[in-house]
Amino acid sequence: MKSLLFSFPPSPSLFFIFLVVVDLLPLSSSDANKWYTTCGTLFYCGKITAVDYPFRGSDQPETCGYPGLKLDCDDGVPNIVIMNVKYRILGINQNTKVLKIARKDFMEDICVDKFINTTLDSTLFEYASGYENVAFMYGCPPSDVPIPGQFTCPIDGVAYTDGHVRVGAQGPGACHASVVVPIPGRFIGEVLNLSRLSQVIRDGFEVRWKVDGTSCSECISSDGRCGYDRVLNQFSCFCPNQSTGSKTCNASLAREGSTQGASPTAPDFVYTLSKLTVVDV
Repeated sequence: MKSLLFSFPPSPSLFFIFLVVVDLLPLSSSDANKWYTTCGTLFYCGKITAVDYPFRGSDQPETCGYPGLKLDCDDGVPNIVIMNVKYRILGINQNTKVLKIARKDFMEDICVDKFINTTLDSTLFEYASGYENVAFMYGCPPSDVPIPGQFTCPIDGVAYTDGHVRVGAQGPGACHASVVVPIPGRFIGEVLNLSRLSQVIRDGFEVRWKVDGTSCSECISSDGRCGYDRVLNQFSCFCPNQSTGSKTCNASLAREGSTQGASPTAPDFVYTLSKLTVVDV
């Protein structure tokens, strides 16, 4: 491998600027086939089985999944992080592109450690229909009259411990904080029953992912494996014995590669841009 080095004539300020430009590293046939093998691994965790692109497991490289759709398996429990909130995965339907999730913190206790609203990345997800918001209000001033849906949660450094539930996406107002959580609209009349509300939240809610699956379907139909090119920011079909960046696989080349090794197809390239170096002479 050689770098291309350009030396510019000295400027009046006696600076030499050395710019190392793009290096092109041809990938070997084994490297080209590596993504095909690695990204063919399905995600299994607990009751969630055989999940593939656009998702990827945490033990797979970023190339194997769409950005922001990494799945974790913690002691047999599948999780996903969306907008800094961890959710337990209750179900995945890759045919309908529906993901059923529940906030991990609220599955354990309504007295949460971090007050973060349930917010989706709108570029990746949208709510399924039929959901309404409820707001948990924390650290509220004492009231002279009983408040329906009232609870107590001590908060470090906060004088007030009273809390209550409100319908809608409410801000904290006079309270210390509020956390908005979606629930199925048919249960909105039961929000003041805390034990029932807690169970409804543990049952989770559904979102749909927006990643277009057309390219992946075409890739799979050509015996390829779906992935994502982070450099070009686009879908990529990984094929045995073919260059990355393809949309579909050449079946004849794939069969040849599996039996005879690499063929002299156009090489893959990894692009590396070096730093601009300024030397004072």
